[in-house]
Amino acid sequence: MVRIRLVYAFSVLIFGSVLFMGYTSWRIDTTQGKQANINGLRTQLSETIKSGIKPTSNKVSHKQLPHAIIAGVKKCGTTALSWFLEFHPSVAMANDEVHYFDDHHEEGIEWYRNRMKTAKDGQVVMEKTPRYFVEPEIPRQIHEEVSGNTKIIIVFCEPVYRAVSDYVHVTIQIARNLNISRNATNFSSDLARHYDSELMRRFIRINYLVNNTFESSVIDHRGDIRFNSGLINTGVYINYIDNWFKYFPSHQIHFVDGGKLKTNPKAELQKVEKFLDLQAFFTKDRFYFDKSRGFYCIAKPKKKCIKKSKRRPHPTVDKRVLDQLEDYYRPFNEQLALLLNRTFSWM
Repeated sequence: MVRIRLVYAFSVLIFGSVLFMGYTSWRIDTTQGKQANINGLRTQLSETIKSGIKPTSNKVSHKQLPHAIIAGVKKCGTTALSWFLEFHPSVAMANDEVHYFDDHHEEGIEWYRNRMKTAKDGQVVMEKTPRYFVEPEIPRQIHEEVSGNTKIIIVFCEPVYRAVSDYVHVTIQIARNLNISRNATNFSSDLARHYDSELMRRFIRINYLVNNTFESSVIDHRGDIRFNSGLINTGVYINYIDNWFKYFPSHQIHFVDGGKLKTNPKAELQKVEKFLDLQAFFTKDRFYFDKSRGFYCIAKPKKKCIKKSKRRPHPTVDKRVLDQLEDYYRPFNEQLALLLNRTFSWM
């Protein structure tokens, strides 16, 4: 009887040890599995943020690099486009122009990320800096530092109108910052006294040399067009397109008709919605035409218009200069139409 009891006790001990070892092994495997899952999720989230692809978890609330960028063109309606898109519930648009790749690149990618709005689940993070379009290194930098999946939006407008609008914008900015009168006959000499200022050095770097009239800013003393002026060469759109196509396929670049954006914003914004895979928001009842301002505004959820400073009056320009510039741009516009297989309202 004693022997039987000893055998039974020994058997129970062995069985218990086996159970304990099995349980311990299961706990280790389970813990390691959970840790592996956690590490995997962390890696996946890190890659998602780096690539610019929208995360699907509603627990992700930190800032992300942009999924889409309005990269140009300056004075073609980029501000109006970004202003309208801010009303879309699925868009998180950065405040103001970020100018990371052209002015603040040395600050680093985290600085850029922190300029973005914190996006809710499913929102498209966006920013707008129209200077990007003409800078040769920026398409590559966006591809390498943000993502090759980034969507690019470019607004084109009639280039002569764009040049005049750019001149007005630049002279107002210079006069305001340097405290000089842009309407004075000695505007050019006043500028010369400030060539060492940070603002003027920046304009000189990008070939934005302006005088007291638009005509003298774009036509030299021989009567020839100042081809190298930023006022002029920015409007030769065909010169910059190939560089963008080198890094982004055509289905990732959307071209907005700046002329139609002014006369029929609903149609152009609906095309942008489709390009960005956004839910339909910009229906006809979202807009109304403000006769006193001369442009379309948002009708709901409440009436709101873009600030008046974005519709500055243009100077009266010598018709001979306008005709000269139109003749200059015409062949470039034709090349653009052939390349994109489309025409724009201003052609």
